[in-house]
Amino acid sequence: MGQIKPGLKLLDKLANRDLQGMDISADGIFDTREFRRKIVELNKVPVVPYNPRKSKIKKAEELPDDNWRLEYTPFLKDGKEFNKRYRPRTASERENSRIKLLTLVGSLKEKTKSTPHMTKNTVNSWVVIGLISLQCSALAQYTIECRMTLYTQMTLKALA
Repeated sequence: MGQIKPGLKLLDKLANRDLQGMDISADGIFDTREFRRKIVELNKVPVVPYNPRKSKIKKAEELPDDNWRLEYTPFLKDGKEFNKRYRPRTASERENSRIKLLTLVGSLKEKTKSTPHMTKNTVNSWVVIGLISLQCSALAQYTIECRMTLYTQMTLKALA
């Protein structure tokens, strides 16, 4: 219940905003009737996976046709459709994991516990340096991709 209340407050704050896109995705922890209902009230489709906690039904595909979740997310039992619509959320989770890995954000909590004299400025500096490193890495990758495209074009011209 610790994440659900802030999640519901966030949905309340999204009311009367111009939200782009059709879906609002969330983790399985938010598999509640109230959370799904609030998303529908925002005129969006809730893409929240089935969470089998405290249930004898272990998979979404096994849900009976009269299950309340299907009222809000009718494609929940269709694994292929659900995964297609949930994919952008999993992509953002992968990117968050990559950022944590490359910026040391993931280890800051442990580091600050083991080093009580670490200041807020030190932590901020680590994050900024990590993000700059990540941007440099992305820029280098982009530059390589641009060169590859140019090289391929030049090679194709030579073959013509």
